[in-house]
Amino acid sequence: IIPFVDLIKELKIYIKIFIITSEINKPNYLTEREICLLNNDKIFSFGAHTHNHVPLITCDITKLNHELTVSKEIISELLGTNVNELAFPIGKFNEQVIDESRKVGYEKLYSGIPGKYFHKHQYLNRNLVQDLNSENFITALMGGYDIFKFHYAKLAKQ
Repeated sequence: IIPFVDLIKELKIYIKIFIITSEINKPNYLTEREICLLNNDKIFSFGAHTHNHVPLITCDITKLNHELTVSKEIISELLGTNVNELAFPIGKFNEQVIDESRKVGYEKLYSGIPGKYFHKHQYLNRNLVQDLNSENFITALMGGYDIFKFHYAKLAKQ
């Protein structure tokens, strides 16, 4: 995301970044300093992406709770605020994952299903942009990946 900060600010597009907390400060991931700097700019905000980025639908209840809770606590402490948004790793989820996420205190849940942000389901869509070049990044920001929504919606529950 760092290479695109100037473009994001120029386009005045609000970006939510979901953090895998076990990866903070590792190569190719954001550092604590970068997270705090970006958080000071109101264009960027942060949510949780679990602690170890494991597919939550494969976790027993103890592991599921650990992944959800540890991530929430680390990011909340780092930012000095209650982080209440979660993106499901690998975009996969089921009713148990949704229920446990809510119990831990996540209010907004995001899938890996591309598309417009708002809709009537229990989760919100999001567009993955971390591996895109500049041209594809702009295409995603302008809604160009919405075409894949129904394909990914089926995959998310498998």
